[in-house]
Amino acid sequence: MNVFEYIMVLMTLVLGLGITENLKSIANINLRQSAGEPFTFLGYFVAIILLQLDYWHTIWLISDRTSWVLMDILIWFYLPVSLYLSGAFFSKALSMADSQRDGTVRNAILVLFTWAATMSVTGLLYFDIGLFEIQLLGPLLFLVACLSIRFFRISERLYPLSSFGTLLFSVYFLIAIGADEIQ
Repeated sequence: MNVFEYIMVLMTLVLGLGITENLKSIANINLRQSAGEPFTFLGYFVAIILLQLDYWHTIWLISDRTSWVLMDILIWFYLPVSLYLSGAFFSKALSMADSQRDGTVRNAILVLFTWAATMSVTGLLYFDIGLFEIQLLGPLLFLVACLSIRFFRISERLYPLSSFGTLLFSVYFLIAIGADEIQ
């Protein structure tokens, strides 16, 4: 095995744990007794799963690297860890009472914000992608806007809209990735 394969195994384990955590949360979403809408978090869970799967696919783009420094490994390892943590925070928030979940949701969204920033920097550093050439920059800003509704507590009535927007981002993300694969 080469260095990339060892690193890929480690990241795959973390991604697998994250996907399992999110799928478990989706399966249990209708069992929760919540005063609000039971599917408020569905968009977040689906978005995180799609981002995890896309990340696993994206890392193969650097499989031909021959040398790895610790900073490379830390940056590439942070991305699946942050997606796992975000899903775990959302899962914990789902099991809490409505009045207690604000802090946990804020932690989950903060981790997603840092994931988006790290992914952008990673694209600039490793793939020579110009900031305005990123095809998903607009949808990524849309995701940040949807997450900001929850993070800044703009209005509780907009929380389901935030979740729906995140789900919409996930569908667009999946279509854009599929279209990119076809070309």
